[in-house]
Amino acid sequence: MNPAPEAATCISALRESRCPLSAGKWISLDPCALRSRQAETLAHVEPSLMPDHREVEERSLAMARAIVARIDADPDRCGLTHARRVLERWLAARPCPALREWERILQRSWTEIREVLLDPSEEGRRLRQSDPFCGILTPQERWEFYRAS
Repeated sequence: MNPAPEAATCISALRESRCPLSAGKWISLDPCALRSRQAETLAHVEPSLMPDHREVEERSLAMARAIVARIDADPDRCGLTHARRVLERWLAARPCPALREWERILQRSWTEIREVLLDPSEEGRRLRQSDPFCGILTPQERWEFYRAS
């Protein structure tokens, strides 16, 4: 079986899951719903339309910069509190090594956490793949990053 069409359909489903629907509604990002939708209605995407790893990593770092800017602008660091709560929920649902690593990171000062989020190295890229800072940017703001890439 050729893996390219399968990968293309996953990218298509991910793009679909972030697209606004009519009447201001958004498609659910629930992983179970996404898998179900993938199984039922996945369409093939030309490989040239799929972002490569470099583009995905650049987008991830750009979103991290926006998240850091938002938290930097808030003296109460509400975004950091939000990330800690998100992580607590995730750990309660499924404790795993990546989340335990973020648990240790979020015990540090904001300056150190900020450095982790903005780290352009392989380690920084790996950590951003599981960071608990979802919900800091609005869906519309996130969509702008996807649209730009």
